[in-house]
Amino acid sequence: MLRCSPLFLYVREVLKNGQPELYCIYLSYGFAGTYAAADGEMNMRIGLCDDNKKDLEAMHVMICRTAPDHVVDSFSDSTRLLSAIKNGVRYDLLFLDILMPGLTGMELAREISRISPDTSIVFLTDSSDFAVEAFSVKALHYLIKPLSEEGLAECLHRMHEKKQVTRRQINIMGSSGQQHMLFADEIQYAQSKAHYWHLHLTGGTIIITR
Repeated sequence: MLRCSPLFLYVREVLKNGQPELYCIYLSYGFAGTYAAADGEMNMRIGLCDDNKKDLEAMHVMICRTAPDHVVDSFSDSTRLLSAIKNGVRYDLLFLDILMPGLTGMELAREISRISPDTSIVFLTDSSDFAVEAFSVKALHYLIKPLSEEGLAECLHRMHEKKQVTRRQINIMGSSGQQHMLFADEIQYAQSKAHYWHLHLTGGTIIITR
């Protein structure tokens, strides 16, 4: 079962060459243990995309076993997943391999974000080399293969949190002293530069704050 602590703000630091480069901000509850659906939690449609069919099958089996109430679709071809989304299929959550032939997971994520901006994306890869780029497309999570039950539980938990808090307003003071009232889901990502935070919002707006 999940054990929740009071709401607090996480700042996820991603290192590049040993130095802080990018921060992913999200509201979260602390938790421990395995995933358990919360009361009133709605079923999700989950998509998996990995050209490695063995990894794809293992992910599908794990998700169906861990979260049997959700609908799970699997794709071994990134272009087929993109075609399904262009034809109107909508996913709440996608698990994408990064290194795939045709469209890479990163290219696929950018296309999906344009067509279906409410879809959350988790990247799965053998390397941490793409972590900074992953958060620039507002990834929900970035996991090193193979997908573990703990990693899956955290992703499902974050999805539940996201549905609960994305329309919660927060008050941010800009560097000029101006107050900005924002919804949490307006913040795509944040960068730290010369002791200031640069908050990148949907629509391209940047707010600079300490």
